[in-house]
Amino acid sequence: MNMKPLYPLSLWLLATTALADTGMPLRDPFVRPQTESPARATTTQAEPAPSFTLRALLVAGDTSLANIDGTILALGDEFDGYRLISVTQEETLFEKGSNRYRISLKERTSR
Repeated sequence: MNMKPLYPLSLWLLATTALADTGMPLRDPFVRPQTESPARATTTQAEPAPSFTLRALLVAGDTSLANIDGTILALGDEFDGYRLISVTQEETLFEKGSNRYRISLKERTSR
């Protein structure tokens, strides 16, 4: 009996046995993974978006300012627990915990 055809087969068997011992769970490659675990979705509630109003912006690099409900904030300042981390010409970016919130400057209508 010729042993050459059995050599690749025995290597394949050794490799699959070694992979099976890694403890990695097998999954169906044609099933899409869940984006969020159901347990986390039911127990974690999202932080509500801030309810304050952005009135004005001054964009000047690291010294940019934002007027929030009449209070002037510089980068890094906190307002109602939200920290100002970015100011652009049209919006601000606030951070609270691991969440970030964009507050846009409302368009003004003529009276």
